Amino acid sequence: MRSARHRDVRRLLSAVLVAAMTALLGWQVYRQWSQGDDFPQIAARGAAGPYRLLVGTIPGDLSTRAAHIAIDVRDMRTGRGAPDVRVAVSAVNLEGRRLGPIVARNGGMDRQYYDARVAFPATGPWRVRVRVQGAAGAGSLEVPLTVAAPTIPWVLILRWLIPSGLLLAAIGYTRRERRPLALPGESVSDRARSGGPAGAHR
Repeated sequence: MRSARHRDVRRLLSAVLVAAMTALLGWQVYRQWSQGDDFPQIAARGAAGPYRLLVGTIPGDLSTRAAHIAIDVRDMRTGRGAPDVRVAVSAVNLEGRRLGPIVARNGGMDRQYYDARVAFPATGPWRVRVRVQGAAGAGSLEVPLTVAAPTIPWVLILRWLIPSGLLLAAIGYTRRERRPLALPGESVSDRARSGGPAGAHR
């Protein structure tokens, strides 16, 4: 009786663990689908004509892989968001290689938020220019950025592997708990087929 109660408790705990790991894995999927791999890392704040800009990068450590330049645009005078402006991103490095201009798209719940997808063709220091043009006027802001060689994204890999591994371990433990125990001289498959001890139905 006691062992049966302990077995029920273990099954309940393993079911809770499976549910928790499933929820964690689902949250990772939702976060990557809705927000990308990371939140913007602030690279610069400053004025661009009549606008105040907040410029960030995703990921924070830029490489020659595809990245995002995130720009928050606000009216310098009122401090309110500026959803009806044109934002373009261009860049040049010390060797004279150029990128863009790339028109940033307006999106998200905050309409003053703009996003430009970029792919730097070379490593090293780059000067990124964000140009804004709207009804209030135009201006630009230069942002120095450093682009590194691509590396293995260990943080992102571990973010997926840890909950996935725990989920698989919990599922395996639950299946093992549900497997019927065999009596001496009887295999588990024989007991599962007979529904009880071998020879009990004879």
